[in-house]
Amino acid sequence: MLEYSSGQIAYLTKVRTVEIRTAPIPPIGGKDVLVRVRRVGICGSDISYFTKGYTGVGAIKFPHVMGHELSGDIVATGDLVSHLAVGDRVVVEPGYSCGQCEHCLTGRYNLCTHMSFMSSAVAKEYKQGALAEFCVRPSHLVFKLPPEVSYDQGALMEPLSVAMHAVQRSGLLSGQSAAVLGSGPIAACILMVLISQGIIDVTMTDLVRQRLDFMTTVGAKRVLDVAELTPDQLQKAVLEQSVDAVFDTTCNEKAVNTGLVWLKKGGTLVLVGVPDHDYMLDLRTIFNKELTIRSSFRYANTFPRIIPLVASGVLKPERLISHRFPFNRVQEAFDLSAQKTGGVMKVLIEI
Repeated sequence: MLEYSSGQIAYLTKVRTVEIRTAPIPPIGGKDVLVRVRRVGICGSDISYFTKGYTGVGAIKFPHVMGHELSGDIVATGDLVSHLAVGDRVVVEPGYSCGQCEHCLTGRYNLCTHMSFMSSAVAKEYKQGALAEFCVRPSHLVFKLPPEVSYDQGALMEPLSVAMHAVQRSGLLSGQSAAVLGSGPIAACILMVLISQGIIDVTMTDLVRQRLDFMTTVGAKRVLDVAELTPDQLQKAVLEQSVDAVFDTTCNEKAVNTGLVWLKKGGTLVLVGVPDHDYMLDLRTIFNKELTIRSSFRYANTFPRIIPLVASGVLKPERLISHRFPFNRVQEAFDLSAQKTGGVMKVLIEI
């Protein structure tokens, strides 16, 4: 018999409107665990659902439960779960792949045709997001947090995983150089991961000076204020053919094509931002430099790599947290996040 039968859940009932309601806790299967959620980070996709009702992946159905960056405690386990126990502090990987398709069997389960991802509008019907007191998750997607890792840090393992996967996709080696277009939370995570992998010559761009100043404190070698530069000045701000890889988090046509100018011959462009529109790339430059273009979609097998890096202090994701709100002020948290002002980096909900 479960000690808990219901809990509070934050529903997005329409664009820009969040309501907290009480709902029953779903049944727990033999291989599942029940997580008492403690922290939830607000992601860019959550903000897109909040402000528009869709992302480049697809449109949601209302009411919708947002959130997929979470940490918490296990309060119940299924009969077949042996590696986790009640009381364990945990982080949850939000994607649930089928484990049987070609992509899953070759280790690229992030591309699973039947993926069910917390809070996301995907081909298969999506599952409840993390903005709730409790959530039921498959136990193989739940990882114990070392004593050195806080709930705050645990909730940021997911964006760090996005960054780790993007860096892996780039093929960069220690000592090489990179540029990151945009300086939001994912860009900051990419910067942290790059530095942790020995890639310290990193250029960051943004329209907001306050964000660039923050990137300097994180370790960016060079920051460029796009608002103060003409397109021609921006192209010349970094020596042509001097960068081994460019990571785009902006989905901005001019920004990406400027990055192509910066890339060395044989370099790599990694598309990290989720586009909700089409844009044109400079194919002539891509061809003449024999550039590689790779997209980076979520992540696969990254949580086991990220957790020790945070536990050892190599990665300090808590530096990203600019604001925190209690669960009963989740509407305020999203209103603030949607403003995208310079002082807002990562907003955390405490439950």
